[in-house]
Amino acid sequence: MPAPRPQTTLCPYCGHVSAGVKSCERCRGLFEPLSRQASQNAMGPWFIRDENNPFLPGFSLATLVQLVRRGRIAPDTVIKGPTTRQFWSYARNVPGVAHLLGACHVCRAPARAGDTQCGACGASFEAPDDREHLGLAPIRLLPGQADAAEVAGSHKASGGAPIADAAGSAGAELDAESLIALRQRRQRARRRTTTGIVVGIGAVVLAVTAMLVLPSLHSQDHAGASASPAATSAPAVGPHGRSGGTPAKAEPPSDHTNDKDAEPAPSGSGAGAPRELGTLIDRLLTAKVDDLGALLSEADREIERSDAPDPRLRAAAAAARTRLAVVRAGGRL
Repeated sequence: MPAPRPQTTLCPYCGHVSAGVKSCERCRGLFEPLSRQASQNAMGPWFIRDENNPFLPGFSLATLVQLVRRGRIAPDTVIKGPTTRQFWSYARNVPGVAHLLGACHVCRAPARAGDTQCGACGASFEAPDDREHLGLAPIRLLPGQADAAEVAGSHKASGGAPIADAAGSAGAELDAESLIALRQRRQRARRRTTTGIVVGIGAVVLAVTAMLVLPSLHSQDHAGASASPAATSAPAVGPHGRSGGTPAKAEPPSDHTNDKDAEPAPSGSGAGAPRELGTLIDRLLTAKVDDLGALLSEADREIERSDAPDPRLRAAAAAARTRLAVVRAGGRL
């Protein structure tokens, strides 16, 4: 009589012949209908290289996202899927997966799971979610399988040169470097444009301020110059209030007053004050940038000392501050 064979069950998930009738001894998968349907729902074109369970089916993109969140897939995990053309690759180099791990697969810039493209190099993070889309490259004839014309024709009909895999080859690294260099050039161009705009606005502000301040300053200078000769050529008034005659005799200085004890005229008063103020305003509008700090401090002191500050001084100080701010902003950019 033949010896009775023990009852065995072929695992539908990993292909192992198991002695159990309810679950697989190797992958622990349940054989019940609900477990089969749940496994079927999670299947897809993505795979993890696992030597302990090398025959497990692939899983969908949604399942892959859950595995990343649970920590089952790390940057050094070896996977394959539609975006790798079904070639094995590290997860950190796989489009559509690397950004879930916190970095762009091209330039390694920080990325978030919700991003659709890299903010640094512009690489797309999209991956097909079709469960039946393997992402395989088109079939192309190889040299030796047909003559040169047919091989070239098959490559042209399928879209040109073969698509490089995403395993991190030297070509991919060169592409990343070129993308980073392009990004840096664009940033420099944006900085130059911003600097030009800021400097242009500052120049317009300075020009408008100069147009408003300089005419009034020049008119006051002319008025002061015309008033000085009139004051010096005025006729002497006699002791009886009549013009002409012998000028009144100057009174000698008091015994209690001398040149040393005389109080100096306060700043901002006297004949020289308007000209000194005009000089300060001119220097504020025409001085070099390195000298603007000291001139602005001097202008602020003059404004604080005066009960009724000259509006032209205020305008010149504002224009100087704008000019200094524009130059500093351009230096920072």
